[in-house]
Amino acid sequence: MTRRQGRFAMPIRQIHFCLWLVLALVASGCAQNRPPEATASRDAKQTPSESSPSATLGKGTDADSPQAPSASAPEAEPAIPSHVAVPVGIVERLQSSMIKLIKESPHLNYADRFAAIEKIVRFSFDIPAMARATYGPGYGALTSEQKRLWLKTYEQFHISSLAGSMGKYKGQEYRTLGFLEPGPNLVIVESKLDFPGRTADLFIDYRVFRTPEGWRIVDVYSPPTISEVAMRRAEYQTVLKRRGFDGLIAEMKSRIAKREGS
Repeated sequence: MTRRQGRFAMPIRQIHFCLWLVLALVASGCAQNRPPEATASRDAKQTPSESSPSATLGKGTDADSPQAPSASAPEAEPAIPSHVAVPVGIVERLQSSMIKLIKESPHLNYADRFAAIEKIVRFSFDIPAMARATYGPGYGALTSEQKRLWLKTYEQFHISSLAGSMGKYKGQEYRTLGFLEPGPNLVIVESKLDFPGRTADLFIDYRVFRTPEGWRIVDVYSPPTISEVAMRRAEYQTVLKRRGFDGLIAEMKSRIAKREGS
């Protein structure tokens, strides 16, 4: 090392040390004067899992937070789609009409109940289709006069069955549970009849078919595994085999007359 170099070696090291010290002090001052939001932003970037919605839900939220649903809020029932609103409406109109009639029944005689139910049945059920189905495979072999007589007798029998079995109102209410769509022209409306204080619920399924006159009920399942049409057909087939067409008509008229006296 030359003398010139040795003379400048110490001052250069001192300069380096001074520069390092100044930079350290500046950095410390910047850290102390950093605004709070900058620090929060840095912390959020360093811990994204704690600020994400999934992390917040996992830890839980306060009841007052708008993101936390109220635990006591009732679950909203799903709306009925527009394309099944009509068949569902047919069933609900039938049920509400029957409840209203049951409430009034203590003040009505059998003839009044029969007349009221007759109106309800005609806007709710496809009676001709039900009459054909309940008669069974021999329906096609009947004459035109026999078909007309059968249709009239079946309708009266169906209405008289409802009028004769109508009990007292005990707070029972119908409730629609849902629906099924086995085909484009068929909707099964699932419902339940609730009785206050009764442990066993009564479930009822209605098969509603699109007819030229509109949607109509073609069968009732109560419980949902028992078809009213199939049950009636089995009963009628037994009488037909034993007594024939005239015997079936006579037996049904006899049972209608007994209900009229109730």
